[in-house]
Amino acid sequence: LPGVAYVFERDDSGNWMEVARLEADVPVARDQFGAAVAIDGDRVLVGARSRGAGAGEAYVFERGESGTWASVAQLAAPVPDADDGFGASVALRDGLALVGAPGRTFSSDIQGAAYLFREAEGAWALEAELRAPGATGVRDQFGEAVALGDDRAVVSAPIAPTPDKAGIGDVYVFEREDGTWVLDAALVPDDPRYRVVGQHLALDDDRLLVASRELSSSAVEVFTHGASGWML
Repeated sequence: LPGVAYVFERDDSGNWMEVARLEADVPVARDQFGAAVAIDGDRVLVGARSRGAGAGEAYVFERGESGTWASVAQLAAPVPDADDGFGASVALRDGLALVGAPGRTFSSDIQGAAYLFREAEGAWALEAELRAPGATGVRDQFGEAVALGDDRAVVSAPIAPTPDKAGIGDVYVFEREDGTWVLDAALVPDDPRYRVVGQHLALDDDRLLVASRELSSSAVEVFTHGASGWML
């Protein structure tokens, strides 16, 4: 069956009530619509990572004055390819959408990517393609998790090799400077036991939560940003 996403709102009595059922414009079985979701005010972003032979898509919905939710935009990679997994992760903030595509291939290597789209006067346009510096093409899964802040985008590569801790993964922080997105930092966990890093991310201003795991345990590490950069 095709995937769906549901919107709930809390009424004056504190009860949560279903107010909308969201679907792709043309629902397709096993498209994984709803694999990732994000909400920002009267706007919702839903990923469908298996849409189109795994190329993936993401859908923007908005709530109108009548309270009805409607699909207003469909986002995709510039040149979609099978198994990109576009829509595996999504983030939404102030007219900016960030969508991960952890299966994206470059030069025959599966490296992953993330894409930033900006809304202007009702139209969504691609603003930047983010990639991990020095990607090795060994299924880094860059784009498996994403988060957005003010002029800040965070993307994880959960199983990316690093020079001193092979296979431990990285979390990349990008900043928007003079209209261009540039790499600000590459963060690695303090505990080398965790072999899958940044499986989930959460960002609140200058505080970043990074969820990591290994076979028998997991942890959430908190990074904060200050005058000296990002610190654990």
